[in-house]
Amino acid sequence: MTIDTITKIDGGYTYTFSAGGVDIWLDGARLEENWADTEYTIYTRASRPPEIEITAYGTRCTNSYACRRMAIQWYAGNYGSFAVCEYRSGSLYSTRYVDVAAPDLYGTTTVNMAASDSVAQYWTVRPAIKYGRSDYAIVGYPVQITARRYYLPPAPSVTYAYNASTQILTVSST
Repeated sequence: MTIDTITKIDGGYTYTFSAGGVDIWLDGARLEENWADTEYTIYTRASRPPEIEITAYGTRCTNSYACRRMAIQWYAGNYGSFAVCEYRSGSLYSTRYVDVAAPDLYGTTTVNMAASDSVAQYWTVRPAIKYGRSDYAIVGYPVQITARRYYLPPAPSVTYAYNASTQILTVSST
């Protein structure tokens, strides 16, 4: 669902959208379920409006990302090593091994995403056993992490001309 307007108010932001009966999400947590109104206000001191997501009632929000690098984190459990496998267009592209030092409970790594959506990418994290300095064996099933990638548009090319006698500024986009 599309947010039509975001208005700055004293102490927060008001979001306006076209229909009620929606769920409202922030950072993967549902703020409101089956919200009937077409406006929602968040009170915050933030200088930018929080990035909420409006979904149809009963549906989950989507992980979204608009950056070239993405951090992946997972629960390590009883394993100390993991294989991070990248697939491009359905084929294995690379495998990287990440060691999780005890007593850490979570493994974290950063992956690079393609510059355009012409290549379908996904990553899996699978437990591995380390036998030597660089010898590993993958021993578990993958946990796949899904995120929708948004590509930011390029900045527009803008030209301008100022006529001093008429005091008119003409701005045009190319």
